[in-house]
Amino acid sequence: MSLFGTLAITIFNVPVSMWVPLNYSEPANKSAAIALIRVPAAVDPNSSAYRGPVLFNHGGPGGSGVNLILRKGKDFATILGPQFDIVGFDPRGITRSTPRISFFESSTERELWDYRTLQELSQTSGPTTIAEKLSRSQLRNILAKERARDILPFMNTDNTARDMLTITEAHGFSKLKYWGFSYGSILGSTFAAMFPDKVERLTIDGVADAEDYYETGWRTSLRDTSKTLQVFFNTCFSIGPSKCAFYDDNGPSEANLSIYTLLSPPKKPFPVLTAPLYGLVDYNRLQVTIFTSLYSPYALRPSLG
Repeated sequence: MSLFGTLAITIFNVPVSMWVPLNYSEPANKSAAIALIRVPAAVDPNSSAYRGPVLFNHGGPGGSGVNLILRKGKDFATILGPQFDIVGFDPRGITRSTPRISFFESSTERELWDYRTLQELSQTSGPTTIAEKLSRSQLRNILAKERARDILPFMNTDNTARDMLTITEAHGFSKLKYWGFSYGSILGSTFAAMFPDKVERLTIDGVADAEDYYETGWRTSLRDTSKTLQVFFNTCFSIGPSKCAFYDDNGPSEANLSIYTLLSPPKKPFPVLTAPLYGLVDYNRLQVTIFTSLYSPYALRPSLG
């Protein structure tokens, strides 16, 4: 019987689930369901041109691979060619996969927690704020231990790598083809380290520092942030004032200075009402917008100006 249950493996373009062991050391015990979606190859799966599945992970950890393929699956198929299945999956514990990781017993409880987090973000940085955030992180750890202790030991990168091998084998192939972004580069590197003889092709995109990640240091993740912001200012100067609100006749360095003038000292929030949205623009919103835009500068540059 197919690992996909009663649904045939040949074509699916809506999410379905595949059962895998919750604990690969005890495969006969509890199971987990991995949500999958696929843009099928345009060639006949029985033809010699068919190359099988390419698995995708778009990062996080915690990003939904199903949502990624719903948004970008056809684009990936155009890039890679008609001979591949484009397969996205929600890693174990995430979004549509079950059991789902949650430290909160209701959506209301989660919303209240998130609201308090937003309030903290609006505060000026300082010892009190840092101490409060540290304490809340410790509280979240306690919630995780109390409410998800039965599944959390199995919700990790190495088990997700094993899931990818299981998905590949369910398609009738013994070696992985994979494209991972951001944390997905950690996942791909981990797979290659665990199963070096099970890799056919592996692309890691937006490469994270795997050693720093596993050491939980996160010392290198912001290394080029200022350089990325400088590229924005250089580009802003080159395209001119009609296309960039931060343009300055005196050059990129003056435009750079204008950003820091906005950031310091904090300004009073002001209301904004547009056709689709409304809300307050405040010091924290400006900081977050600038910072997050630097993660995907080409895609998010319009949000800066």
